[in-house]
Amino acid sequence: MAPQGRLFRAVGWFVPLLVWCVALVRGATAAEWRGDLPALRDRGLVSEGFGGSVSSVVTQFFSLLPLGSHPQRAAAGSALALALASFFLYRLAFRLLVGVLLDHSGQRRSGDEPLAVVLAGVGTLTSALSPSWQAEGTLGGGAAVALALVLGALDGLGERTGEASSLTPSATRAWLRVALCLGLTLAESPPAALALILVSLAMVATSERPPPSRFAFPLVAVALGVAVLVGLPRMWRPFSPGSWADFGRLLSSTGLRAAPRSSAREAVFSWLQQLGLVQLLLAALGLCFGAARARNRSVVMMLVALPFFELLAPLSPWLDASRTSYGQLCVAAFGLAGALGVAVVVRFLRGLELPMARIASVLALVSHMTLAAVVCEEASFATDRTERLAAEEWTDFALARLPRDAALVVRSPELAWRLWAAQRVEGQRPDVVLVAAPLLARYPGFARTLPPDPALAPLLRDLALTGRASEFSLSALADARPLRVELDPSWNAQFISHILLDGPWLRFDPQPLGASDRPVDGANALAAEGRIAAHLRGGARLDALSAQVLGRTLKEQASMLSQLGLSAGVPPLLDELDRLLPLDPFALSARLRVEHALQHGRTGPVELRDLLRF
Repeated sequence: MAPQGRLFRAVGWFVPLLVWCVALVRGATAAEWRGDLPALRDRGLVSEGFGGSVSSVVTQFFSLLPLGSHPQRAAAGSALALALASFFLYRLAFRLLVGVLLDHSGQRRSGDEPLAVVLAGVGTLTSALSPSWQAEGTLGGGAAVALALVLGALDGLGERTGEASSLTPSATRAWLRVALCLGLTLAESPPAALALILVSLAMVATSERPPPSRFAFPLVAVALGVAVLVGLPRMWRPFSPGSWADFGRLLSSTGLRAAPRSSAREAVFSWLQQLGLVQLLLAALGLCFGAARARNRSVVMMLVALPFFELLAPLSPWLDASRTSYGQLCVAAFGLAGALGVAVVVRFLRGLELPMARIASVLALVSHMTLAAVVCEEASFATDRTERLAAEEWTDFALARLPRDAALVVRSPELAWRLWAAQRVEGQRPDVVLVAAPLLARYPGFARTLPPDPALAPLLRDLALTGRASEFSLSALADARPLRVELDPSWNAQFISHILLDGPWLRFDPQPLGASDRPVDGANALAAEGRIAAHLRGGARLDALSAQVLGRTLKEQASMLSQLGLSAGVPPLLDELDRLLPLDPFALSARLRVEHALQHGRTGPVELRDLLRF
């Protein structure tokens, strides 16, 4: 079905243009913790597993345009992909609504097409302006590209599953489009391609006239050919001689990936938070009504199948890698189903021969528009990145304090990606040697990417043999280079005796230090009046990832001071932690232990390392 009405075309242009402009305005203007891995993959051309081939091309293209900072250019590509996804979603919604508004004879009543156009536009905006869509469409390398490809394939598939299958030129073009989108999705995100395949099979199996089986082999061949052709440049990256990408493929399986995991209960809570209970009830009504009509059963089956991937994603780490794309597809399904539910209500009210029935139908339509406005307002608070500079400030602050030719030994995934992105993409502090301890402990071959420094040899040997650094190897490295570390909870008092505070880092000295060598003034570098904390509330909400990074640093510093018996310096750190992360269990438990020790005059160490798991 290819409607050519003026209203349909006008809304079809207006909705993607509005989504694109909103995403551009909210686009990231500075580096973010969530964007470090895509920045290394798309702008630094580092190989990181399979996938991201299409995002790399889009980001590289927009990086050539004079649009602003590098993160802003990358976000412009995601915004365009988000607009394209909204265009496909609008076509899907219109096709579904027109099928619902048809009567049993297949005829359309007057006013049905304008109603379908308006509801399709509102349903699309409800999804496209939701926090989930805007969070990925305003960040470079997000899931917006995979989302656009999946919806493009479903849009093409929805045109053919309910019609007679033939080899006419129009049908051939439609099936080739589906195969092309499937191949591009496989090159961009294999888990998203799996979701697309399963949803497509469900649509084909429930369609009125499924396509003949002879279409399967050509479609699979074209999809695999496109995936290999588009993914070939990424597959070639690890073989670049002398490049940091030699071992980039190992990064995808080291545990340094900071992708959040969730449960099915959290997924349902996210649906309620983004769309609201009323929207979900309307979606349930629309799904029940659409499933009862054979004309729309295939598209309705797509809306039913998409939420299952969001619920099943936490069960498998492989699926969890692209959990955000599943969340966006789920929001799109509920947006379409909600519009379908409103269409059912409006049609029922218009069919009643009662006074004020038509006015009630208009009010139902207007109330649905207000739901879209509420979702858009919620997204404006959740995704406003115009003033969110905490990650940039932390990077400048952390790297500027390092002496020349310093060495960093980090354990946290967020810090590893942030510092790698700052060095490899932004060109900051190339003299600093970054040692990711978990990566080297699991893959000793990654040591070839480090500079040939004899002082690193003992540390690399210890990480390869035992998985952790020894006091001798850290002291040998500290003799040759200024050494900054993250606290390892397994370190005993002998390790801790070498450490003192240095802003966001812990400085490791070659020799043990006395109490007089450890001024606790350095803890004020992370105070609430500092530059980093001033940008934590960039926009309307707290930068949660930056607050977590700073909070973990404060916890490690408090644990280190308490282990050394300097409990008097712990309460100021806990006060800063309360400002960053209110009601944090570490701060509450640590405060009780430290105050108990101070009240009883204990001068020895107070154990807080067991609380670092919180």
